[in-house]
Amino acid sequence: KFVVTDSFHGTVFAILFEKPFVAIVNKARGASRFNSLLKQLDLEHCMIEISCKTTSEMISQITTPNINYIDVMERLNTLRAKSEAFLVNSLK
Repeated sequence: KFVVTDSFHGTVFAILFEKPFVAIVNKARGASRFNSLLKQLDLEHCMIEISCKTTSEMISQITTPNINYIDVMERLNTLRAKSEAFLVNSLK
């Protein structure tokens, strides 16, 4: 019903299966993939960065985010179409 993950792939699956989620991001392990994906889908509010936070501060931020998956899927479909067009055009 609710996903808490520190995995990029876990984040992707939560999005694809339209589950409410919080992605716990560790800057030392690479946050750029999380930042890029969540920014493009307007889901930055689902991300918690753990650098310089105590466990209690981090836990206090874990709430069920409000996610409008209709909008998210529209953005995702637009990104998919752009990717497909890029691939088709690169083969010409």
